[in-house]
Amino acid sequence: MGTAECKIETQRSKPPPWVRRIQGSINDIRKELSVLVEIKRDNRMVQYIKRSRMLKKYNIEKGEDLNRLIEEQNVSEKPQQLSRYRERQNQYYQNKLFATDCKKFYNRLRQTEGNVKNAPDKEELENFWREIYENKVKHNGEECWIKQKPVPTKSKHGMEPHM
Repeated sequence: MGTAECKIETQRSKPPPWVRRIQGSINDIRKELSVLVEIKRDNRMVQYIKRSRMLKKYNIEKGEDLNRLIEEQNVSEKPQQLSRYRERQNQYYQNKLFATDCKKFYNRLRQTEGNVKNAPDKEELENFWREIYENKVKHNGEECWIKQKPVPTKSKHGMEPHM
């Protein structure tokens, strides 16, 4: 095994820079949020320097501002962005694979089919559909769209419809 092969393997194991950047920002937001929560609890374990930096960074003077800031910190936004990026990356990969090698694309689709956990029994399925299909429902036959006669349409090419 040559050194070039080894480099390729190690490069693939490392996530792309955009993933590392977003994960880093997620970690920073969570870290700052935990410090803000500790400041709100008036925990003396938070060092004075860290406390003063956070209060200065977010321009906090009152406890009310701190409560508002903690509520505004949207930690779920970045992971959702990351999942959207990953889905889009997967779409690009699948489109490229379909364009180059359809057989491989379809094989991968078959491999990734989801397995159903806790599938219902045959009796449960039959009971479910029996309740739907055996109950006779009377529809309102007096609706205007039911009473209207269908208007014969001319085809686009000017031919008479066959009746």
